[in-house]
Amino acid sequence: MKINKPTSLMDCFDMYLDYCHAHFLSEQTIHGKDCYLKRFILWCFVNDIQTVEELTLPVAEAYLSFARRNYYGKSGKPIVVETLRNIMTQVKVFVEKLYIMEVLERNALDRLELPKKPRRLPKNILSKQEVLKVFNYTLLFGSIGMRDRVILEVFYAAAIRRKELVELQVSSLHLDVPGAEKIHIVQGKGGIDRMVPISPRAVAWLKYYLDIIRPQLNNFNTDNTLFISTRGTAFSLVRMSSLVSKYLHGSGVCNKGSCGTFRHTAATHMLEEGADLRYIQEFLGHADISTTQIYAKVSNKKLFEVYHNTHPSNNLPLDNEIASLLHPYINDKSNEPM
Repeated sequence: MKINKPTSLMDCFDMYLDYCHAHFLSEQTIHGKDCYLKRFILWCFVNDIQTVEELTLPVAEAYLSFARRNYYGKSGKPIVVETLRNIMTQVKVFVEKLYIMEVLERNALDRLELPKKPRRLPKNILSKQEVLKVFNYTLLFGSIGMRDRVILEVFYAAAIRRKELVELQVSSLHLDVPGAEKIHIVQGKGGIDRMVPISPRAVAWLKYYLDIIRPQLNNFNTDNTLFISTRGTAFSLVRMSSLVSKYLHGSGVCNKGSCGTFRHTAATHMLEEGADLRYIQEFLGHADISTTQIYAKVSNKKLFEVYHNTHPSNNLPLDNEIASLLHPYINDKSNEPM
């Protein structure tokens, strides 16, 4: 069978989206590609670039500069580095896939340098007392608050992503073996399945939810989705974000927290309690341990413990005259971790 190779940008764009659908990319991912690439193709048309053969490295660099100067985020401010990187990644992958599909004879953008993504430290890491404060705040809201309590308990205990929690099914729970209770994450980030352990405390809340709360919300619209709204249907991602923000803000713990706050907090607490980064990496579902290492920069507790236990400056003796001079300024608790 002979297939004619498309040459126009729009024909290649349609072919690429068909390729994405055929390889089971999520609708959310395809929607993002659609938005980014249509904006790029429009820029190409304005600059009299009509065919994919014209997508050279200088063209891509010119578009990068244009996007950096002219694109703005929802807040009206210029786009951040992460967004610019996402824009150019979609362009680069588009050309790469056309090369793989043999539409192009060479990948002209294989040497395109993407803007470097900064490693930002997670914000709003909660203390254990603050986690409990948020949990307890849910009790002011009746049975719906109890459902929300279970959601927050699972976010913290399993440290799963927002999308992963929203898509959990009742069948995702494996709670029958004491000490080996776990949640099956299906098609998490990167399309990877994983099993996540979950604490007996969270298991008890889940069983209570399944036995008492969920049946109250269940109706003819309800499917196998684990956490359901008052309409008996699955949460949207936006609705889940609003739910979590409501409790973080209402409890007075933080003003701009998100679902990720509990994930970051859980990872930080595990690291402070001595968990190996490799196990935290697997627990969180990180493809690269460099992503997990960000928590080592967030948590200073272990650093202070090691410092006070090992650095000679903590134990070097002072002669009597100097000790007398400094006595008013010596903190008796100076050897405790900060």
